[in-house]
Parts: sequence; structure tokens; C-alpha cells
Amino acid sequence: MDKRWALRIIIPLGLLLVLAVPGLVFWGRAPVILVSDAAFDLLYGAERAAWSRTLTALRLWRAVKMVLVPEEGGMDLAVYAIAAVEERPYCVLFPYRYAEEARFFINLYPDVPVAVLDGRRRFPEDEGLAVFRADTSTDFYRAGRAAALLAGDQEPVLVYADGLTVPADREAFDLGLRDGGYAGESRYVGYGVNPTVLEHAACIVYAGISGEEPERILDIPVILFSWIDPALTASNVKLIFDDSPWALVVGAVKALDVEARDQGPVHAPSAATLPEKERRLPERDLRGAIEGALTLFLPESP
Repeated sequence: MDKRWALRIIIPLGLLLVLAVPGLVFWGRAPVILVSDAAFDLLYGAERAAWSRTLTALRLWRAVKMVLVPEEGGMDLAVYAIAAVEERPYCVLFPYRYAEEARFFINLYPDVPVAVLDGRRRFPEDEGLAVFRADTSTDFYRAGRAAALLAGDQEPVLVYADGLTVPADREAFDLGLRDGGYAGESRYVGYGVNPTVLEHAACIVYAGISGEEPERILDIPVILFSWIDPALTASNVKLIFDDSPWALVVGAVKALDVEARDQGPVHAPSAATLPEKERRLPERDLRGAIEGALTLFLPESP
């Protein structure tokens, strides 16, 4: 009888201990700090940012804290805000627009790893500052493969490009089209193009400011390069490439170490999302093919 009672006590305690250890490890590890501001929080959405923070923390298995700083508060205030949240963070990540604050923080806390999340902005090279960027060539190659699947044997594929879309991106996109079996025409246009051009496109890729909204062309599949919440997009938006800070955090933390400051920029593909509503891609085979395309990388030159 005594043994039975002992087992009834020991087994639940053992299970409780097994469940408690991961939680203790999680909260015992130094947190990651992501610096941002109210403008980004408003654009990205507070609820969406909170959900992204939760998912990021689970993937890293350490707490992730967001520090909102006034856009015109100055470097001292930014550093004070970080110190008020955490005295010894695992690392601190700054968006590209806060690069000066990142340098200032490094001078004050040289032992804390710091990186700038650059997205597509191509922040200027700077010795001593780690930069983590979206791999735009891979993004455009994957977009080309997806566009080939969405366009099928129709043409043209239309790409809204901006000043951030460099020739290498266009080459990667066209290669993705060809590797995806697309033999039709691809056209690159900018802001102010005649809206009637949209009516004859087989697929439209928004890689820059277009002046035209996807809602106006609901019968044409669209690929977006955007931070927008997928839930807010029109039904014809089939794929979204997101290079926002939240999309880059996990890769940056895993890549960031003390030596990273002298290794040059680190690149990783943007987060690619297929909107979850079934009406977006009713054909299961098509959805599976696009998901497969999103695992591919730009072939190396011979």
C-alpha cells in the first residue's frame, strides 16, 4: 500500500518536472530584443506583431521582446529604452532605419551581439556592423517559378518594379520563369503605367509601388512583395514575399555571433506565404507545386 501511494506521488511529480524543465530553460535564457517604432507597429498591426513575436519566441525557444522607441527620440533614448527592458539581452536587432542607434549601442555595449535587419533596402556596407538581408535573388527566382505555374500558357507576366529592383533580381525572375517551363513574355513596368495593360496580363508581380491595387484585377493572379497582413489582401493574391523585420528575426539570431560583424552581410530568403483561404488556390496540385517552388534556390552559375 505504501508503495502504491509513493508511486501516486512520484509519478505526477516526475511528469510535472518534465513539463517544467523546458519552461524554466525558456525563461532562463537571455531574451532577443527587436527595436522598432510606433509607425511600423501601426503598419504591421499590433495583434499580428504580437502573434509573430510568439511564433518567433517558440522557434528560438527564448523570449523575444519588442522595444518601441520614438522616431525622433535620439540615440540616447533608444539605448535607455533597451536597457529599461533588459540589462543583458542575448542580442539586439535594429531595423535599417536605426543603423546609427545600432552603432551607438555597439560602442556602449560591445559584448552584446547587434545586427541591422536590412530587407531589400541594401543598407550601405559599414565595417563593424552586422547586416542581415533578404536574399532577393532567391526571392525573385522563387517568384518566377510561382508565376510560371500561375500563368500557365497565357502571357504576358507583368512585373511592377521599382528602384530597389536591380538587374540581378530581374535576371533571377526570368530564370525562374524559364525553369518553371514558361515560354511566354515577361514585361517590367513602373509607376504610372496605363491601367489597361493589367487587363491582358496572365499574372502580375508587385515588386514595387504600382499605383494600381490588386482589388481592381480580381480575375488575374497576383504575387506581392509586401509586409501586408495576408488576411487583408484580395482573393486574387496567391503568394506574398515578406522581408519585414519579423520575417528576418529567426534567421538573423541564428546567424549572429561575435565574428559575424566582420563577415559581411548575411542573406536569407524572405518569408513566403500562401494565403490560407481555400478560394485563393482551389487546385490542390497547383498549391503543392507552388509550395515546392518555394523550397528552391537560385542555381549557381557554371
